[in-house]
Amino acid sequence: MAVIRVFIMNNQTKAKVYYFSTLAIMFFITLLVYVTHADKLNKLDFQKNSNIDDVFRNYSLNITLNELNESTEKQQIILYYGETCAFCKQLDEYIKSNQIDKKLIIVHKEVYFNKTNAQELMLKADECNLDKSNLAVPFLYHKGKCYIGINNCIKYLNELLNKA
Repeated sequence: MAVIRVFIMNNQTKAKVYYFSTLAIMFFITLLVYVTHADKLNKLDFQKNSNIDDVFRNYSLNITLNELNESTEKQQIILYYGETCAFCKQLDEYIKSNQIDKKLIIVHKEVYFNKTNAQELMLKADECNLDKSNLAVPFLYHKGKCYIGINNCIKYLNELLNKA
């Protein structure tokens, strides 16, 4: 036969349980914040313990790396294509047969079945002030400029290769 014990707490006991459970929750929240931001806290400790030249050198290096990352994103050649688009397949064959993909970094993004890529294409078209009713693939985006259609894409890629 099982014995069930009922623990009845008086108000003083309830207050102690509440107090200690609140402390435990605060401790775990503090621990969570520390763990998730430990890398930032360590950088601050490093900066406090180093001389001012090292701090500025680190700061300058971080800015330079961030600027480099942003400029790399702007330099990307993005080719928006449709999975079943015949012209897109022809352009892809042209890129491969002329080894353009070995000379230039081209990021391929499918837009017929990928809504995120399709929305991104619309944003790029807005950036180029293009009429959305005249958009088509293949669609090439590079350095803030847009090129629509296989002939325009090939022409631009060849211009890039001649500059390189």
